[in-house]
Amino acid sequence: MDITIHTSTLPHDDPEASLAFWRNALGFEVRNDVGEGKMRWIRVGPPGQPDTSILLAPRVVDPGVTDDERRTVTEMMAKGTYGWILLATEDLDGTFERGSGQRRRGRPGADGRGLWVSRLRLQGSRR
Repeated sequence: MDITIHTSTLPHDDPEASLAFWRNALGFEVRNDVGEGKMRWIRVGPPGQPDTSILLAPRVVDPGVTDDERRTVTEMMAKGTYGWILLATEDLDGTFERGSGQRRRGRPGADGRGLWVSRLRLQGSRR
């Protein structure tokens, strides 16, 4: 069986901040942008990897989600604990500075897979 991951989804509450991070800071290509206002579905991906994308989608648009569940998701997004993805780079410090607009504080973790930063907020937030 030949299966690949085509698209992974991350929630956003500000499509312009998401674009600023993924397109402007990290250099991802915008492959699709549909909707308007805060209700935009934006597909981005790394240059040279047309078969791999991230769908930046409005948070909690399913009509079956309760108001309490919406509040929970909003709180989790604000803390950076809702929706995450693992990225790889050869230049951890350069990518971190470009993506966050600041120098990394503290030491990255290290294990058998290499260096890592525990959390880089995915909408360009500097928290």
